[in-house]
Amino acid sequence: MQIHVILCTVLFGNTVSISLKFTSFRLDNEWELYKKSYNKIYADNNEEIQRRVIWEDNVRFIEHHNMAADRGEHTYWLGINHFADMSEKEVTQKMKGYKMSRDVIKDGSSYLPPNNVQVPDEVDWRQKGYVTPVKDQGQCGSCWSFSSTGALEGQHFRKTGQLVSLSEQNLVDCTFKYAQAQPCLYILSIKGSAGCNGGLCSGAAQYVKDNNGIDAESFYPYGS
Repeated sequence: MQIHVILCTVLFGNTVSISLKFTSFRLDNEWELYKKSYNKIYADNNEEIQRRVIWEDNVRFIEHHNMAADRGEHTYWLGINHFADMSEKEVTQKMKGYKMSRDVIKDGSSYLPPNNVQVPDEVDWRQKGYVTPVKDQGQCGSCWSFSSTGALEGQHFRKTGQLVSLSEQNLVDCTFKYAQAQPCLYILSIKGSAGCNGGLCSGAAQYVKDNNGIDAESFYPYGS
């Protein structure tokens, strides 16, 4: 059950109305710890209340899911991270930036003969050294750049035996002209960061090819 409370505060003659869901006092300490752990700073009290409500909804969802997992109803458990004060819609809008290409592939083969290779039941490329540590795209819809570098990192390791973390920021900043051929690739975000509203891995790959390479993350770190 949700309880809606209207708070009217008079400050210097101005009336501020805040629509507020019920928040649980038992989570006060956890909320303060969450803000401290993830360096959460909100514009004003209204925004903090809104974020607290979303966070509590997510906490309850996680608790219910994990109890079901303990009963064997799920094969995985959930936990809190820095997205916990965001709604599912917000996460989708900000973090799922991959754009499907509308181009029709006309040069593909209609038939590929089988190689008759024995395929293993499973392969963990992390254990084989192909995968760099988990990265954080932040508040930017640049997942396309992380997908692109991940593929290139693995192929570079396969060829050279060296695992080098490549620069997503290089792709985010330097693929503007490829948007002219593929309009969905590049859109300036309201903050001015390039590529934060989504993109195409194919455009990123073409840029790397035309540029004769891509910078390493150590030289061109991520900052979007």
